[in-house]
Amino acid sequence: MAGPRDYLQLMKPLQTALLMFTMFGALFAAGGGDVPLRTVAVLAAGGFLSIGGTTALNMYLETDIDALMPRTSRRPLPAGRVEPERVLVFSVVSYLSGLALIRLLNPWTVFAVLMGFFFDIILYTDLAKRRTSLNIVLGGVAGGMPAFGGWTAYAGRPTIAAALVALVVMAWIPMHIWFIATYYLDEYRRAGIPMLPVVKGERAAAFYIALSIVVQITAVLALYIVGAAGPATAATSIILGLVAIHRVWRFYQKPSRAMARRLFKVASPYLAAIFLVMAAEKVVGLV
Repeated sequence: MAGPRDYLQLMKPLQTALLMFTMFGALFAAGGGDVPLRTVAVLAAGGFLSIGGTTALNMYLETDIDALMPRTSRRPLPAGRVEPERVLVFSVVSYLSGLALIRLLNPWTVFAVLMGFFFDIILYTDLAKRRTSLNIVLGGVAGGMPAFGGWTAYAGRPTIAAALVALVVMAWIPMHIWFIATYYLDEYRRAGIPMLPVVKGERAAAFYIALSIVVQITAVLALYIVGAAGPATAATSIILGLVAIHRVWRFYQKPSRAMARRLFKVASPYLAAIFLVMAAEKVVGLV
């Protein structure tokens, strides 16, 4: 019998927490200490429900894939702990509830929630994931929408900075996804998912990951140039980015599953550090 923990697992709490971290990092990077408490509360509830609901629907649509992979076969749906019909209702109700709350903010934050759903569920999960090795490019757009929505929640309109903070997350996605796909290469191959490391090999994936890190550094520097981020954010991005590129280069020279797992593990703290410093600089008045 399904319990609250099973439904929480459907929302992938760690992944949802990271996306919400980028959302609030962007919110406070935009508004600093002037962010209204009401905006924080609405964004917290609406963001959690809309992101979690989208993630639960993603898991509903990928039950067959999850059942084929030992890493994911113990999730609530493939393990049979939750009925598919209940998951479908739970995901839709969660998402629509979150969307209704976000409507209390402004149309552009609603747009971010809608685009996150469209790119994640329609373009990535339904159309691209099982068909192309570049599937995560579309998934990356969905990953950038919480940061975009966080910025517009304060600004009230789309800005260059809002697009750039979304790009920072989008450019991080390859490091996060392709290294975990490399570590579980055989499982992805068995499930028939054409992730880049499966189709082109580990070295090709490493090359494009390094390229995406360069894009991420460039996006942060652009935020600094337009005055949306301070010198500490720029320095953090450059230092962490160069360290990451060095480690990716070492992986490129001698690929191994163990190193792929280590690089996957550092990917989330790497992204969180950039958004934490960016928000902190604004809050303390350095930007």
